[in-house]
Amino acid sequence: MISKSAIVGVRENKTSRVVSLGYGNKPQVEDSMVKKWQKILDTLAQIVAVPSCLIMQLREDSLSVFLKNNSEKNLFAVGQKTKLTHNIFCETVIGNQQQLKVSNIESDSLWNSIDLNLEMGSLSYVGVPLNWSDGDVFGTICMLDDKKNEYSEIYCDLLNSFRDSIEKDLELIESKKMLIDKNSELEHSNKIKTKFLALISHDIRGSMATLTGFIEFVLENQNDFNMDEIVDCLSHLGKETNNAFNTLESLLEWAKNDLVKFEAQKERTDLCEMINNVLGFLSNSIQKKNIDIQKNYAVGRFILNLDPNMIESAFRNILSNAIKFTNAGNRINISLSKTNGKTFIEVEDFGIGMTKLEADQLVSGKQTTTKSGTHGEKGAGIGLVLAKEFIDKNGGEIFVESRLSKGTKITIQL
Repeated sequence: MISKSAIVGVRENKTSRVVSLGYGNKPQVEDSMVKKWQKILDTLAQIVAVPSCLIMQLREDSLSVFLKNNSEKNLFAVGQKTKLTHNIFCETVIGNQQQLKVSNIESDSLWNSIDLNLEMGSLSYVGVPLNWSDGDVFGTICMLDDKKNEYSEIYCDLLNSFRDSIEKDLELIESKKMLIDKNSELEHSNKIKTKFLALISHDIRGSMATLTGFIEFVLENQNDFNMDEIVDCLSHLGKETNNAFNTLESLLEWAKNDLVKFEAQKERTDLCEMINNVLGFLSNSIQKKNIDIQKNYAVGRFILNLDPNMIESAFRNILSNAIKFTNAGNRINISLSKTNGKTFIEVEDFGIGMTKLEADQLVSGKQTTTKSGTHGEKGAGIGLVLAKEFIDKNGGEIFVESRLSKGTKITIQL
């Protein structure tokens, strides 16, 4: 974020000074504060017996009347602006960051050339700077009289006391904004934690479903296996268990390292290797439904700088859904391609498909119910939502094309 500043003129030495206005994220002055400041200006004007008491606010190219005392004699208007090129009293106050008192403009050699129309005919002035707690400039609080006025020390002390009160209010406003921002950060952090828990839950569910499905398959067909086949099945089961454990361990490590920022930690990643890892992880589900996986990509040609955990999780969820909604004996196409500097991963199934409305709701997270797979597989309804978020964080996009009873094609653009 770029810091804002203003250039104000200092009349004594005919110079200009750059002062900071902050980063454009200063909080708005609340109505309760405005009412309090209004009372301050009205009280100050009555005590000192002057027609005009103002709070001026500095902008990048002008000074504007933020607030004025309620009096018919006060000819200034709230919102009235004066360009900084005119070197009015308040510019010098801000430039010097100290009190300025001019008792009689007409007899003051430094100020008798000022355009009195800019000061609404005022002949005397006293003002002090107003700053935010971090030193950035808010503006000034000042008094103006339509006649000569010496502004006694008591009156100047009163002006400075009111200035201190207003600056305390500005500090309070900033502190309140900081608390609101911190609270928003905490809410964001909690949402991130929820998403990670959802992610881990979703992938553990997938892992356990794979293991459970394989065990059920072995039990249902145990009488058809000889000892060598049983040993082979146990070996395969061990491999699936190890895959599930590695996936869980990776997710937990990722959650531990990335839970606060939840930003993409990019590194060179081989997409072909990633896809093959996911295919290995889901191999039992693929075999159980006798799905033919058609791969269309050349190994080693697709190495990108991205977050491997995020993209692998996104692809795993997309492929898992494709398997879930594909009928036994059908096929799924997986392809990788490059066009105009972009890399595309396509997962196309020929399963039950969905309507355009269902596809839009699924990606946006608005879908509140989940469908069972063709073999009764259950889901948490969060896979594609998480996939989209992970792809977004890697600067990519996800596109869904689907026709009911015809199938679905999901494209990841990176």
